[in-house]
Amino acid sequence: MRYRAIVATLMGLVLAVAFVAPAAAAYSNCNVGYVCGWYDTNGGGTRVELYGNGGTCVSFAGQPWDNQFDSFRNNMTTNGRHVQFYDNSNCTGQLLWRDSVWGDGGPFAVGVQDNFEWSTPRGGAAVHHRNRASSAFFNTGFAGPDDVTAPRLNLMSSALVGYNCANASWVCLFSGQNGTGTRYVLVEPASQPLCQGLPGFFNDKAHSAQNNTSDVVTVFEHGNCTGVGQNIPAHSFGNLNLCAFCVAGKVSALKWQ
Repeated sequence: MRYRAIVATLMGLVLAVAFVAPAAAAYSNCNVGYVCGWYDTNGGGTRVELYGNGGTCVSFAGQPWDNQFDSFRNNMTTNGRHVQFYDNSNCTGQLLWRDSVWGDGGPFAVGVQDNFEWSTPRGGAAVHHRNRASSAFFNTGFAGPDDVTAPRLNLMSSALVGYNCANASWVCLFSGQNGTGTRYVLVEPASQPLCQGLPGFFNDKAHSAQNNTSDVVTVFEHGNCTGVGQNIPAHSFGNLNLCAFCVAGKVSALKWQ
């Protein structure tokens, strides 16, 4: 049987198509320097190889692989970018989970390979994330989309509702209140302080946040970590302050203290 591999160099560059006949379907067929998606589970069927610069969203709209992936592998270089998959174009909508870790929508580090989630959770609705990927976000080398935090807030006043931010090195921003809507993950950098600007698709979108790290972070209304800000204490979650001079719906950057 012949398996088709589609190598997509995106962001306005050349699109190349190649045909290969591997001895057997396998995650190892993903070439170094790419993120691969397969039409079947366990690295089987048609393979699509994706590339994106750090901090960019790659949409699949109009491409034959839109809503086709059942499995994936991040095979960027060792210091390469983490990746997240979304069910809508422009990196919006539902974050797609990996199958082997319940609730894990990334960012997926270099070396992560898995099927997308397809299961019926305990007492809940079925979670079917295969054949739904419509875009992918390529994070910066250390791992996550960018957010901002600043002074003034009582994050712990909120009841835990939809906050899905399980990793101890993550700060998560959510487009809706109470940890709902689109999630944007920032991974704690090795060196601080550091100001990180948010990508365009999540600029002025955050309404709630969760800080799982041991450090205070601050979100700001301007991309260079200036203007109105709000602190997010360590190990806290809650809605961002909403008023004419507050940051909710205005966050453009996040500063690690």
